[in-house]
Amino acid sequence: GDMKSFEPAVLGVSELYMPTTVAVDGENLILSSWPDNVVWRWDPAAHSLIEEYRNVEMPLNAIRFGDKMIVAELGTSSIVELSGTSPEDRNTLIDGLAMPIGLAEDDGNLWVSDSAIGAVFQIAADGQFLSEPLMVAEGLAGPEGLAVAHDGTLLVVEAGAGRLSRIDLVTGEVTPIAENLALGVVSPAAVPTAFFNGVSVGEDGAVYVTGDVENLLYQLTLSTQ
Repeated sequence: GDMKSFEPAVLGVSELYMPTTVAVDGENLILSSWPDNVVWRWDPAAHSLIEEYRNVEMPLNAIRFGDKMIVAELGTSSIVELSGTSPEDRNTLIDGLAMPIGLAEDDGNLWVSDSAIGAVFQIAADGQFLSEPLMVAEGLAGPEGLAVAHDGTLLVVEAGAGRLSRIDLVTGEVTPIAENLALGVVSPAAVPTAFFNGVSVGEDGAVYVTGDVENLLYQLTLSTQ
């Protein structure tokens, strides 16, 4: 039968089929769905779809960076920028990755995690894309979600170890800050990271981490360095 006939309502509507990531885009939201092979821009106040990007290949994550949509694609093992929704509105920024999934931006800087390689790369600085990705941390255990903390360090969910860690972007030092988190489901599906574990930082500095093992949300308070 038609799988979509059983799709759940998301945010009170059913146009969005199995979103796997969400990112804030001003007053709007950006959602990606690798099962449905699509990225959406959604207006939660009006409950309306703004844009639907079908010019993607198995998107594992998507965020806004300046006026462009940045997508981590498993289908092409690359990071692409979308300037529109047509097939030609694509520009490959970085290719040759294994499983790009986590994305974070801050003040013109852009980072991506590769859960298979176990590394985090910077791919833009001061609003300009780098010609080659700069590795900022390696030896990580299945890095997924990324977020910039208020102290300027980069938070990373190490799904392979059930922990949240902090990356010092100056020294590259990685420090665990929360262990034994109930996250890191290994999926037998085509996408091992089928259940994305994200991290987000609130305006008050509180940190939120999703836990796919027990379907929960952690709220953490970071100690100052």
